[in-house]
Amino acid sequence: MSDSDTYNVRTLRRTSLFCPSQWEGQTIDGKEIYIRYRYGTLEFWVASKAGTRIDWQPEELIIAHKVGDEYAGALSCENMRFAISMLLPDKVILPETCEGEIDQDSLNEKVTASWEKLSDLISSGGIKVIPDQEASQLDPKENLFLTADRQTAEEYALRGYDTADTSQCGLLGGDVQFKVLE
Repeated sequence: MSDSDTYNVRTLRRTSLFCPSQWEGQTIDGKEIYIRYRYGTLEFWVASKAGTRIDWQPEELIIAHKVGDEYAGALSCENMRFAISMLLPDKVILPETCEGEIDQDSLNEKVTASWEKLSDLISSGGIKVIPDQEASQLDPKENLFLTADRQTAEEYALRGYDTADTSQCGLLGGDVQFKVLE
């Protein structure tokens, strides 16, 4: 980005709610833009030429700045707009609204509802929390394991277990496996 570049964004549409939060759009001069927030880093990309897709070349990355912790992956349009305005003052002009946006209260409600569903599954016996050493003795073809630790997820996957690493969203606070009961 040269000192004279200003990106006036005409359209902005949320394409992912969280993990990552992301938006796509177009500048008034026809350049594609992409904004992404994952692992606490906010990125702002602009295609090098109007009418072309972003090629993910270093010169297209306008900024990548850490604004949250390593597990952060959810950002409202309002907070993204604020962060961009602070990081790139007078360089990026974003529209007043983002298509497909959900307000922070609704986002909080969705996260709370997800936790309540998980809690209901655990309390009803639909999911059982078990120690790591017991998990290694279970049949990997009949059980699903979730872990908040990427290395543990990779180790279980290599041993034939179905795993889901939840660390990118910070949904679980530690190394936990779940057995799905039938």
